[in-house]
Amino acid sequence: MTATVPPVPPEGPVPDPAGRVELPPGVTHTDTRFANDDLLPVPLTRRRWTTYSFTVLRVGTIAFRSTLSLRP
Repeated sequence: MTATVPPVPPEGPVPDPAGRVELPPGVTHTDTRFANDDLLPVPLTRRRWTTYSFTVLRVGTIAFRSTLSLRP
């Protein structure tokens, strides 16, 4: 018989079935020069943007840029 080894938990980001990535539980950012509460990734449970949200944002930015070229 062969012995089975339990899977090792991942060291890096934890992937989601939808392709989203979340940091592993317990990861803390102690270097405040490069990270603070505003810059840290949002947990998957609090993410509300969908593909529709990103599409509307992109179309809106394209429309805004085109109106800037119409100015005299």
